[in-house]
Amino acid sequence: AEFGLAKIIPPPEWNQRKSGWFESSIRRLTIPAPIKQHVTGMKGIFQQTNVLEKPMRVSKFREVAEQHKQHRLPAISDEEIERRFWKNIRFEPPLYGADMRGSLFPKNLYHWNVSRLTEQNLLKHLASDVDGVTNSYLYFGMW
Repeated sequence: AEFGLAKIIPPPEWNQRKSGWFESSIRRLTIPAPIKQHVTGMKGIFQQTNVLEKPMRVSKFREVAEQHKQHRLPAISDEEIERRFWKNIRFEPPLYGADMRGSLFPKNLYHWNVSRLTEQNLLKHLASDVDGVTNSYLYFGMW
């Protein structure tokens, strides 16, 4: 089973993409400024520092994530994953690719396509763009 901090349940009419979408859709994408999140502290007082890394292709990010995943024992529950994350965050800084404009949804998909949000609701009436709200952002994360 795969675990995460959120579970999204799509509506019944949603169709999962066919296999092979990773290679064709995002192999060439580059994360312009990956962030490594360093945490120091103890006894409830912590400081977090984001360190910018060199640009990284999403395919390389995936390789790094898979390598880290191989060194972890399988988790039994979401709670165990969260406990391990907070216990080890000072020793294994997570790597993120955040605030990157874009979408992995097919352009012809209308419903559930976050890159088309402004076509579907009140956001189209905003006078200006609000990054991550009126345009879609991609987030890549690993731990």
